[in-house]
Formats: sequence, structure tokens, C-alpha cells
Amino acid sequence: MTEPFVIRLQDPAAANPALTGGKGSSLAKLHRAEFRVPDGFVVTARSFKEFSTGGRELPLQVTAEIRAHLEHYGDQAFAVRSSSTAEDSADAAFAGQHETYLNIRGTEQILLRVTDCFLSLWNERAVAYRQQRGMDEASASMAVVVQRLVPCDSAGVAFSLDPVSGDARRILIDANRGLGESVVGGETQVDHWVIARDGLSVIEESIASKTSRTIPAENGIRHQELSGEEARAPSLTAAQTREVAKLVLEVERKAAFPQDIEWGFAGDELWLLQARPITTLPERWTRQESAERFPTPISPLTWDFVEAGFHDSLAWSLKLMGMPPCPGAVVRELRSLHLWKSESGGALLPAPLSRG
Repeated sequence: MTEPFVIRLQDPAAANPALTGGKGSSLAKLHRAEFRVPDGFVVTARSFKEFSTGGRELPLQVTAEIRAHLEHYGDQAFAVRSSSTAEDSADAAFAGQHETYLNIRGTEQILLRVTDCFLSLWNERAVAYRQQRGMDEASASMAVVVQRLVPCDSAGVAFSLDPVSGDARRILIDANRGLGESVVGGETQVDHWVIARDGLSVIEESIASKTSRTIPAENGIRHQELSGEEARAPSLTAAQTREVAKLVLEVERKAAFPQDIEWGFAGDELWLLQARPITTLPERWTRQESAERFPTPISPLTWDFVEAGFHDSLAWSLKLMGMPPCPGAVVRELRSLHLWKSESGGALLPAPLSRG
């Protein structure tokens, strides 16, 4: 079946990252899981292929399909966001490498921003990043998410565990007033909470003196200065902080993997704006797993087969479950650090380790 040029988030096929990219496929899965996700559609990687081989102008059929989808929404503001087919994976995050445009109104402006998102695949930062990662330029592709903009009163990010220490007992929340761009882009100081996963009590609270917030302009966004009590007041109430913590845990439960989410409050409604797996956790090495599997010494040759077979099997299993691949080695033989003494002849043999 021919792939579509434009596809709604509700369509089951939109969950395919090869078609809709990392952001698009993630949003489609969240929508199907019945989270409160803003409605929208994706200009697919097939559209990008036509665009990149046809003089880098949007093909007429792609333009016509975008116009037809926009007719369903009337006069609304949209977020237009790049969605690379390689992003939000274990090996490539592409955070900040491609373009995002907020509060875009009117069909012609949206078409222009879709083109700009396509072109951002070749911007200097993205090309350099792919080269550093040894990625094949010929396989690089892009989709674009066009999604109804939520006029957030406050917004931010949340992590279902501490991505720096790897502590799974702590939920982290960063927030500011207005749209979440000021938090994601690191453009101002933000409020920070550490929440206990068990019971959702506040462990730490740091309320910043915030200098600005991001708000919609006539077409696009602008930064509005904050001062006085408004700058020093928390951007979330205690009840809202708890609601965000519950949301990130629910997303983690559905995904069966630690999650980094973007969220926003519009009035009393909490919206889920994006979710991605946390794959940059620090390594923790232990003999607990490997010692249970291999309680007696094994030869280096046997261990070579075990290590190769384990990683091939793990990669296949994660793919079948729709989970991100695990970066690096999960089990490894460290001969210089850990040795077992053989019961026969007193020879020293390597002890395998596994990553916890």
C-alpha cells in the first residue's frame, strides 16, 4: 500500500516512526493510549522524499492534502514541529537540532513552516551531529507534526526518574509560566521540584526568580518579562505538581520504560505535549544478574558466545515489544577487574558483569 503524504495522529499507521518520525510516532501512540494530546496531523517522510527530490519545494499534492486537513480546524493556532525519523532513539536524540515553530496561523504560514522544518534536516548542527554519530546521510529523513497549539498558563518537563543519578525513587519536574519553550530551551531560570515516587511527597522545591515567560504573539511567540511577585511566585500549585507527577508515572507505565515528558496546563486541564524514553542513564555494573545465570566459572571462548547471543536476543525482544534499543553493552566480561578462582587447578577465570 502506498504511504500517505499526510496522516492524522489518530490513524494507526501514524505510530510508525519510519513514516512519521520520532515525535510524530510518539504522539500517535500517546493519542491511542487516550492521553490528553492536542489534535493534529503529520506531513510524512514520503512527503519529504518528494520534496527533497523535486527542487525542495512542497509538491502540489502534498500542499493540497495539508490544505484539506487544515479545513477541519478553522481559525486556530498550531505548533509546527520537525520530526526526524532518527530522533528520540537510544542512539540519537537530536534535541534542539531541528526546527520548531509555535503559534503559527493561516494556511500559507503553516506551509512555509513545514518547508522550513524539512530544510532543517540539512542545517549545520544536524549535519554535524549525524557525522559525529557516524549516521548515513542518504538515509536521513524528516516528517513534520502540525498540531493544535495549547495556550498554556504554565508548562514544562518532567522525568519519571532522575536522569543524572539514575535514582528511580525521584521524579523531577521543571516549570515556568506560559508556553514550555522557555523551559525546554533553557532561556530563563525555572522552578524545580523533586518528588518522591512512593507517595508523591515533595523532597525538594526550588522556586526561581523567573525573568520571563514565552507567550503567543500575533503570529509566532514572544518573551514577556516577569518581575516582582509574579516572578517569585511558584508556577505550579501543590495540586498541579502532584498531577504532573502522576501523569509522568502513567506514561512510564504505558510505555514500560522511564520517560521524559513535556506537559502544559491550560486552565485546569493538563495536556501531554510530548514523551520520549530516557536512554542517557548512568551505567551501574553488578554481578547480580550474571552470577545468577552463570554461577560457576566459564571459559573466555564460551563467554564470547554468551555475550554475542545475549545482545542479539535482547535487541530482537525489545524491537518486538516496541521499546527503544539499549545503548552499549548490557553484559560484559571485565577480566582485569573481577576474577573467579576455578575449583580445578586453581586457575583464575573472568567473572562476567551485567549492567543494572
